[in-house]
Amino acid sequence: MGITTIFNNGVLGLTAQNRALGTISNNIANASTSGFKASETQFSDFVLSDRTGNKDPGNGVRAFERLDHSGGTVTRTDITTNAAINGNGFFIVQDLAAQAGTTATTAQTSDDSVFLTRSGDFSPDKEGRLVNGAGKALMGFKLDPASGTGSFGSLSSMTPVSLSGLQDYREASTQASLNLNLPYDQAPVAGEITTANTTGVVLNMVDKNGADGAMALRFLKTGQAEDGTSTWQVFNAGVVGADGKPVGNGNVNDPTTWKSLGTLNFARNGTLTGGPTGSPVTLTLNPGGDS
Repeated sequence: MGITTIFNNGVLGLTAQNRALGTISNNIANASTSGFKASETQFSDFVLSDRTGNKDPGNGVRAFERLDHSGGTVTRTDITTNAAINGNGFFIVQDLAAQAGTTATTAQTSDDSVFLTRSGDFSPDKEGRLVNGAGKALMGFKLDPASGTGSFGSLSSMTPVSLSGLQDYREASTQASLNLNLPYDQAPVAGEITTANTTGVVLNMVDKNGADGAMALRFLKTGQAEDGTSTWQVFNAGVVGADGKPVGNGNVNDPTTWKSLGTLNFARNGTLTGGPTGSPVTLTLNPGGDS
């Protein structure tokens, strides 16, 4: 091994280590990037052959990167158009033509070509098409609305996924589950009902138009027996719509407008309707308005 080969091996080793450090830096910098895939640097020997076919392994080292395609952590964003892939696969995305509003179809390796990505940070643009943070449109196969079938397998038959023209579907709240503790030391009330001698909670709901609303419930302790059992009365104390205005005649600050929903009986140990573990109670709520 000559002196030139020795120096060359040292330079190649430093170059390979520099590339490995660059890979680590890139992984750290994109640790929070949606859909990012980490890389791992791997090394291999330069093995050269002379004219007679003899192998000479002492000719340095080279570095190359291997992309880690394993699934990452799925994070909830509460954005309905965001998506994630659980398992193998990619989203197909493509650049949108800026003026025509269509997707480019060129097969050349450029900004106009088709891309594969695991990032599902899609949101609708002004035309209703789903685009990711890089401005690339999500592509899909168009289905026949009657038969549910389409032409699959060809990129030319793919179109941008669009939400325009879809009818919104909303459904009003029909059931709600409420778990809470009522104050054991609250004194029973036999006279005038006020906000001070009742306990209140707010039950959130959605009307048939998809708007948020809330119902105020008030709980009045009406009896406390010597054996420790107690009785409470439940009231609908008023409903407020998404605009903040009351729905109906109920007013949480005016007990004379409250509507009774029924009574609750508690055992000595505090369980609802008695028994060792208690039993659930069903109350019929009538919010009014667009419920």
